[in-house]
Amino acid sequence: MIGSFANSGSSSSSSSSAKTEKGTEIVFFWLPSGAPCQEQDKILKSIESKKSEIKVTRLDVNQTSTSTMANKYGVRTVPAIVILDENGATVKQFTPGVQTEANLNNYLK
Repeated sequence: MIGSFANSGSSSSSSSSAKTEKGTEIVFFWLPSGAPCQEQDKILKSIESKKSEIKVTRLDVNQTSTSTMANKYGVRTVPAIVILDENGATVKQFTPGVQTEANLNNYLK
């Protein structure tokens, strides 16, 4: 089941910064208990294990502090992914739905 939310959410890891230290960042809005989100998380873990220069920030939408980031990117359903370049600019946004590793790799440096 894909979850949806309006003004709630928060970070299960660190918040996204305007500029990443290593390079490309994937901001992943998710519900840890949701099956589609768990599937997407496995794919993101695979990418992380293969590409050390990619940072994945997981934002749990059940946490209140995530709402600012969710609103910034217009995220209303999960799973949702925002890919940011090393300067913090949006490269691509996916919402909702599970993205394949091959599809995500098309947008990662």
